[in-house]
Parts: sequence; structure tokens; C-alpha cells
Amino acid sequence: MESKHKTIRSTDCQNNFGAYLKRVNQSTEPVFIEKHGKTCGVLLSFHEWQKLNSEKPFHKSAFLQKCDAFAESIQVKQTSSTQLLKELRDETS
Repeated sequence: MESKHKTIRSTDCQNNFGAYLKRVNQSTEPVFIEKHGKTCGVLLSFHEWQKLNSEKPFHKSAFLQKCDAFAESIQVKQTSSTQLLKELRDETS
């Protein structure tokens, strides 16, 4: 059984983003976004995205890896990169 996915124009997506976000979160079907007649994006729920990426291992971003290395270099061994970022944000606000 072939399913027909919803396809919308990019301007329609911009103007009605909340409605389309609600739509994808209430179903498993993505919404395809096209610009100038060509598909340029896909809107899908976070749950569906997680299912698509469930077999891929989690990798820290390069930025978080650098934060970990920085924390290590300044002898903050018990602080994770995420905690370090939170502390830095608190000091600068």
C-alpha cells in the first residue's frame, strides 16, 4: 500500500508552521516542503526522527569535545562539558 505524503510550498510552511508542526506530531507521516517545484526539506516529529536515527551511535559535537578538552586542560576533571557551559553562562549573565 503506497501512502501519499503531504507536500507544501515553503511559504505555506513559513506562514502555517505551527499547524504543520502539530500535524507531524499527531501522526507518523512527514510533510514534504518544496521550493520552486523541488523538494527541499522534510518536517517530521522528533519521535519519528529518533526512530530513523536509533541505530546510529550518539557522538558529541566537535564543540562539546573541545569543551571537554578545555575542562581537562584546566584540571576540572569532575565537570562535564555540559556542566562547564552552564557555569560559563551563569558567570557571563
